[in-house]
Amino acid sequence: MNFSRVCLQKLFIKTLTITGLMLVSLCLVSANQPLAAKPLPKKDCKVLKEKLKELKTNDAVKKMSKGFEWVKENVKGDDLLTIKNFIETEEQYKFRCPQKKKKKAPTPKPKKDVVKKIKKSNVTNNKITKNK
Repeated sequence: MNFSRVCLQKLFIKTLTITGLMLVSLCLVSANQPLAAKPLPKKDCKVLKEKLKELKTNDAVKKMSKGFEWVKENVKGDDLLTIKNFIETEEQYKFRCPQKKKKKAPTPKPKKDVVKKIKKSNVTNNKITKNK
């Protein structure tokens, strides 16, 4: 009885040690990996953009608009590889090339007469009632 208990304890300790070493090595390996992809240089982004323009004119890529199920059933071989290439290129361009941010439209300022009416009114229960 004692012998089996000692063997189980040693086995348990070895298992914990191996698991711990695996976790530590995993942490060390993942520490060297970047958390996000670095942006590509402008030159590479231009190449990707040109490649995207070229791929968009391909008939296989135009078939993508018919939907996933249609493409899955009807597109085969080289056309499927072209679609895969287009998707990968588009992802690279979107996520690794800096995009110009669209400016938000400025919020219009309320007209002075509307502001005066609101100031003269009392707002209660989400209804506007005029002062007498």
